[in-house]
Amino acid sequence: AEEACEDMAGRRDAALQGLARAEGERDLAIEAAAAAAAERDEALEGLRAEREGRARAEAECEGLRREALALRGERDASVGAREAVSESAEALRGERDAALRGEKGA
Repeated sequence: AEEACEDMAGRRDAALQGLARAEGERDLAIEAAAAAAAERDEALEGLRAEREGRARAEAECEGLRREALALRGERDASVGAREAVSESAEALRGERDAALRGEKGA
């Protein structure tokens, strides 16, 4: 009976050691899972920041496109005004030349 009791105590001790090992492995697995979750959260935050940066860059690009379009319109208007002034100056030169010719003929 004493031998059977010692045998049972040995089995119990082995089972307790196995349980302690399993708990240690479980704790390591929990730590690994927590580290992986932290890495995932960090990666997600990086992706979120990248997406926000890309959205800001796209908005800035769109603003620059609109500004370039407005500047093209201003340039076209300026070219048109310059052409009108040139035509007016040419007409005035023609009138002046005609007037000068009229004075010489008189």
